[in-house]
Amino acid sequence: MSRRTTIVKQLRAEGINLLLVDGGDALFGPLPGRFDDYRIKQYVEKAKVIIAAYNRMEYAALAVGDAELGIGIKRLKELEKSMKFPLLCANIVDSKTGKPLFKPWAITKVGKIRIGLFGLIMNTLSKRFLERVVPGAELVDGVETGKKIAAELRPKVDLVIGLLHSNDEEIEKLLSETEDIDVVVSPHCSHGNHSMWIPESDYVRWWHKRPVLSADGQGSRLGRFDIALGEKGEPFVPWDAFQAAYEKKEAGEKLTAEEEKILEAAATHHMGGGEAIAIFPHFAEAPEIKAMVDRFKASTRFAPVKVEEEEQKAKSRFHTAEVCKECHEENYEKWRKTPHGRAYATLVKSGDEYRYDCLPCHTLGYGETFINAHKVGPYKDVQCENCHGTNPEHMKDPEKYTWPKVKEINCLVCHNPKHLGEPFNFRVMVKKDPCCRVGGK
Repeated sequence: MSRRTTIVKQLRAEGINLLLVDGGDALFGPLPGRFDDYRIKQYVEKAKVIIAAYNRMEYAALAVGDAELGIGIKRLKELEKSMKFPLLCANIVDSKTGKPLFKPWAITKVGKIRIGLFGLIMNTLSKRFLERVVPGAELVDGVETGKKIAAELRPKVDLVIGLLHSNDEEIEKLLSETEDIDVVVSPHCSHGNHSMWIPESDYVRWWHKRPVLSADGQGSRLGRFDIALGEKGEPFVPWDAFQAAYEKKEAGEKLTAEEEKILEAAATHHMGGGEAIAIFPHFAEAPEIKAMVDRFKASTRFAPVKVEEEEQKAKSRFHTAEVCKECHEENYEKWRKTPHGRAYATLVKSGDEYRYDCLPCHTLGYGETFINAHKVGPYKDVQCENCHGTNPEHMKDPEKYTWPKVKEINCLVCHNPKHLGEPFNFRVMVKKDPCCRVGGK
C-alpha cells in the first residue's frame, strides 16, 4: 500500500490526470463465517488503514465486492463514513422500497473530462449469503440495472466507466446489449472467486470494441490504462493496433482494410492502451502510509497520522553524501568514481530520469526525500545511506553511533537477479566498491 502510494504521487507529480478506481474486494480477504469471531475486529481495523491510504491517494470510487459485504452491512456502513470516495453498488436494493442500499453511481472530473462511474455486483451471489450479510435486501439483475444507469449517465459525461464486480459472462452480456459504457473495470472474479494471477493478455481485454481492465496479485500490481479522447467519442481504438498500423504505413508496406480503418478512426475515436505495474520491493514506501501500516502491525489498531509530520520525520533521517564528505573526504572522492557515484547520470543518458520504477535504485530515499522527479535536489546517485542505511545520530557522536557494515540484503533490494535478469555475487561485487565494509557471514 505504501509503495502504491509512492507510484501514485509520482504519476501526479508528472502532471498526469489520474483517475483511481477499485472494482471491489479491497478491504477484506476471506472472512470468518461468524460476525462474533474475534478476528472480525482485526479485519475492521485493517480496513481502516486501507481506507486511510485510499483517501490519501484520492481514489475516485470503490465498488462493493462480496468480501466487503461479508463483514455485514452495519459494519460496512460504519466504515463508509470515513471514506472520502463513494462506495458504489446499484443492484443491491431494499426489498420493500426498491431503493439501492449503496450509492449507485457518481460523477467526477479529471481535468476537464467529466466521468460517470457506477458499480454492480455479480448476479450469482447466493440468496442465503445475502440474507446473512444484508438482511432485508434484494439482488436485482445487474445487466438490466447497468444498461439503465449507463443510459442515464451517457448525456451527462464524456466517459462512462462501469466498476463491475461481476462474472465475465455478465460483463460480456452487458456490453453486447448497450453502447453507453466506454470502459469496464473488473476484478476478474468468477463465481465469487478471484484469480490471484492472470495472463498478461488479460490485463486489457477488448470486448465489443470496449476495454475491460483487470489487475492481479492481490494488490502487488497496479493496473494502468491511458486514454486519449476522440473528437466524436466513438468506440475505442487499441493503441497497440494503431501503433502497428502506423509503423507499417511509415515503412511503405501495404495495409489491410482493417488497418486502414484503424488509422482513419484515430482522429475521432477514443484511443487507449494499458499495462499492469508490478510493485517491486525496491519501490520506496510513502512514509505517512508506512507509519500507519507499522502502527497497525504493532498493535492491530488503526492510528491516524499527521501526514506532514511523518514526511518530515522520514526526510530528516537522510544526511546525503555531501554531509558525509566533511569527515570522509577520501571515501567520497573514491565513491564519486564508482558506478554508484554516477548512477543518476546513467538515467539521464538513457532518458529514464523521470521513471518511478528506475528512480528508487538511482537516487537516495526516493519517496521520502523527494517525490517529484523534476526536483531530485541533493539526492541523486546511490549514496552512502543507500547501502549502509540511515543513522541520524552518527554526526552527534560518531564513536557511539557507528555505521553498520553493508550486508547482502542491502544490495539485493536493487541488484535483484529476478528483477534485473542477471546474477549478483555479493562477495565479489562488494569488494569492488572502495567505500564498503563487508558484513554478514
